[in-house]
Amino acid sequence: MKKIKQRRFSSTTIKAFTIVVLVLLFIIPNDMVVQLIQEREHNELEVKKDIGSKWGAPQLISGPYLIIPYQKKEKLEQNGKKTEWLSHHYLNILPEMLNITGKLNPIIRKRGIYKAILYDAVLNYSGSFELPDFKKMGIDPKLIDWNNVTFNVGITDMGGIKEHLQLNWGITQNIHLEPGIKGTIAPKGVSAIVAIKTGENRKTTDFDFTVKLQGSESIFFTPLGKTTKVALHSSWNSPSFQGRFIPDSREVSPTGFSAKWEILNVNREFPQQWIDKTHKVSCSKFGVSLLEPIGQYQKNIRAVKYSLLIIVLIFLVYFFYEILGQFRIHPIQYSFIGLALIMFFVLLLSISEQLGFDIAYLIAAFATGGTILVYSATWLGNKKKLMMLTSFLVTIYGFIYVVLQLEDYALLVGSIGLFIALFNIMYFSRKIDWYNINSSNR
Repeated sequence: MKKIKQRRFSSTTIKAFTIVVLVLLFIIPNDMVVQLIQEREHNELEVKKDIGSKWGAPQLISGPYLIIPYQKKEKLEQNGKKTEWLSHHYLNILPEMLNITGKLNPIIRKRGIYKAILYDAVLNYSGSFELPDFKKMGIDPKLIDWNNVTFNVGITDMGGIKEHLQLNWGITQNIHLEPGIKGTIAPKGVSAIVAIKTGENRKTTDFDFTVKLQGSESIFFTPLGKTTKVALHSSWNSPSFQGRFIPDSREVSPTGFSAKWEILNVNREFPQQWIDKTHKVSCSKFGVSLLEPIGQYQKNIRAVKYSLLIIVLIFLVYFFYEILGQFRIHPIQYSFIGLALIMFFVLLLSISEQLGFDIAYLIAAFATGGTILVYSATWLGNKKKLMMLTSFLVTIYGFIYVVLQLEDYALLVGSIGLFIALFNIMYFSRKIDWYNINSSNR
């Protein structure tokens, strides 16, 4: 009798071990599905990048700032001889006040099954520059090249500029900004030579200009003003505020968003004026991205992460059916069921590219769940068991869908759901005599 019990226990152990091996083997097709999703996501990014390159790339606007060229007398005494010469230098001056108000008009462009989020921006710049005390900085005002003082605005993608830029400088000057930029603050942009009056009553000069700009996905600014104020609004209802500074105030609604920033020079890591050397002002950039909260490929990746969990739970149901129902399920049948569960994610990916994630999930769940039920009905032979299997499939697919919709509470809900599943498995199997399964179920 003891040998019979050991034989039965050994048979159950072998079956359990076989199921574990099958689950581990399904890691291979599961990884293939993940790679397929990543490949499709990469294709989408390439299409977005290509569309953006023709419309306008993500924009970073650095400016405005002044570049003042000057000379400095240098002296060297060697072997009793004195040598003098003039060295050339550049003084970078940032604005005292910088106000930016803008409107972003989002535009969606499609190419095949992919879409890119673009925008038209109208940005109004205003502010003022104040000349420093040149003598305190060791600069002789007589050696300043006042005829080549340049007003500069850095723009990352010049192809996105849609109208000529006109600068209102001081009281009377209306200047056309031309391509090309001075200094090291920005690699590309527009600039113009401006006239500066050096009298005590004209140390401060006001400016304003408007930029009509095309870009894609995001727009960023650098806080170059001693006080920088930015106000943006758009009809895009899912903004992502990014960069070094978040808005001081913001409103997001189904009809769009508005946001305001106010940044002081003490909040950043570079000074108001400097000579020659380079400061990475882009490290202090801030702005907004017009992105979807969770793209379809991100949802597919998140869904695939639950694939092995689904397979384990379904296999456990069949394993308990096999133990309690007095019939055998061949490992090949387990394999077919596992492949059907993996196919769910392939169907989900392919259909979501055409119809969207939610509808694709419903279709894929119905198709794979129906296939498993039809396949199982031939050997379950019991309507009650078939209905229990149906309710279990509906529950697990429904639970995974709910978790995928959650962002902040996905881990909490997922862990509670897994705990409930484990509790039920332990509860319903608590009376099984694993050493004598057949006897315990008679």
